[in-house]
Amino acid sequence: MIDGLANYAGRDSDRAWLTDFLAPYPREYALAKIAGTRKIEYVANYRAVVARMKSQPRYPMRFMQMNPDRSQKQGQPGRGTERDLTDRGF
Repeated sequence: MIDGLANYAGRDSDRAWLTDFLAPYPREYALAKIAGTRKIEYVANYRAVVARMKSQPRYPMRFMQMNPDRSQKQGQPGRGTERDLTDRGF
């Protein structure tokens, strides 16, 4: 996520913190339970990291590009499909 955003104050330290925090967990873990000092570290840092990312102009677009809920990209009853939302042909 961070790599898809423009450079911002604290970006490198946010990336380093996230990399270090996630390092003990295998990539295939969808969720991991954290406790003890890891939980304290998470509570102390994660909100600030996310707040800095969310304050970036490209955050909403980048979030949707990475959105694991693919139902948002498929046609839904009463809504157009992704292809219908392009300006192709105009």
